[in-house]
Amino acid sequence: MLTSAIETYTVYFAKDCKFSSPKDGEVIVEKSIPLYRYLRGKTEENVAFAMKGTNYSGNILFRDNLILCEWKDLIPETRECANLIVDKANNLTIFNATFSKMAGKNYETLFFWGRDYNLISVNLDWTNSGEAPEVKACGKSDD
Repeated sequence: MLTSAIETYTVYFAKDCKFSSPKDGEVIVEKSIPLYRYLRGKTEENVAFAMKGTNYSGNILFRDNLILCEWKDLIPETRECANLIVDKANNLTIFNATFSKMAGKNYETLFFWGRDYNLISVNLDWTNSGEAPEVKACGKSDD
């Protein structure tokens, strides 16, 4: 993870898209793939974030460098976002939302901050088209 006052990015190296099993409080990378999305011609995109475990205090969602959502327990502290979804059967906490292209923005980064400084970023590129490299490797669709 590289962090500065301007940008935050996450990079994951997983041969053949085989990620290690996340520990409690860690993000589940596979749920958010593709991490770089080419969206030319689209005006909205659905993005999912997931974290192992059901202790969901202190999760934050950023859009670029601004806090979009902050949850205290399951309930967001702002009205911009929905409640977190808790899947007790699979021991997961999930946030799923559709993000609309903001006027004047050609590129933006969403990042979900789980517990213990564990985060994941998803980049929305509204001007370019193509397929992210991990789509083929992970057998995911970016449509």
